[in-house]
Amino acid sequence: MEEQNQQTKNPPQEAQAAPQPSPSSHSGGPADTLTKKQRRALKKQQKRDERKRAERGKKTKTRLAWVGVVGAVALGLWWLVASLNSAGSATVPPANEVVAGDWVKGGADAKAVIIEYSDFQCPACGAYYPIIKQLTEEFGDSVQFAYRHFPLRAIHPNAENAARAAEAAGRQGAFWAMHDLLFERQNEWSRSAGAFDLFAGYAADIGLDVVRFEADYNANAAKDAIRSHEAAGKKLGVNGTPTFVVNGKKVANPAGYDAFRALLVSLVGEPEAQTGLDDAEAATTTQEAL
Repeated sequence: MEEQNQQTKNPPQEAQAAPQPSPSSHSGGPADTLTKKQRRALKKQQKRDERKRAERGKKTKTRLAWVGVVGAVALGLWWLVASLNSAGSATVPPANEVVAGDWVKGGADAKAVIIEYSDFQCPACGAYYPIIKQLTEEFGDSVQFAYRHFPLRAIHPNAENAARAAEAAGRQGAFWAMHDLLFERQNEWSRSAGAFDLFAGYAADIGLDVVRFEADYNANAAKDAIRSHEAAGKKLGVNGTPTFVVNGKKVANPAGYDAFRALLVSLVGEPEAQTGLDDAEAATTTQEAL
């Protein structure tokens, strides 16, 4: 009994302490405890995440590409505007003063000096053309008149081409002859897709060397001269045509021949001699025509 009691009081050691699991027995991580279904779902989720990351990468690349395209377009537009506004090799004249190189007629010491910023395709400029022509003939050397280009390209697609034609004719001493023809035949060339052919015909009509005329028409010198006039006009605040500057000041457009004549008479007095034109031949216009 004593032996039996001893066994009861002191059980075998293994019965007293249950074996502890080894720390390495679960080293495979949580995935080892997932079911097949859970593992498949996990793989699908991982693939979806990878696709999303790839799509985000593509979108980022696309955005960067568009930024580059927009930047290139903006740079191109800036260059175009800068080139259109650049006078190139030509010197920008004072906005309200006549200088050497201007297309001028009348007296060099005239008391009244008129600068017109004009567009050959502009209907209003066309309406003022016979008024200016008559007044410069009537007042002679008492008035000096200068013509400057200000083509409104957005609404008059052939305006700059006409200005180049006048500049090209001027290289052969015929600026005013071409100036007059362009206004007198404005309806003929304004909407023409082949305006240059018409300009070349006008050049032939006034006895110019047409080959030279074409070369001068395409030369940078003609384009630069036009840009220089535009740059001067913009400094003065010109934004429409015609715009007149009289004795250095921009004036409201006179409402027809009588109003323009009265303005000149106030500056130089009555002209000494008339041109001999009959009243029926006088250039007139109405307020509505302007």
